[in-house]
Amino acid sequence: MTIKEIKDLHDAVPFKPFTLNLNSGRNVTIPSIDHLFIAPNKKHLVAYDADEHLYIVDLENISALVIT
Repeated sequence: MTIKEIKDLHDAVPFKPFTLNLNSGRNVTIPSIDHLFIAPNKKHLVAYDADEHLYIVDLENISALVIT
């Protein structure tokens, strides 16, 4: 997964919710633009889902992006 692919989904107008499928089997749904932050090093994401669970994700741990 590349940071560009994630940034393109994050910056899309109109925004469409999407899910990060992680290598661990966990899925993190990003319901709005305000639920995902890209770290300045562009190797990590800070995300929280609709239930406000916080995730710090290494880009290498994302196995797929699914537009919901």
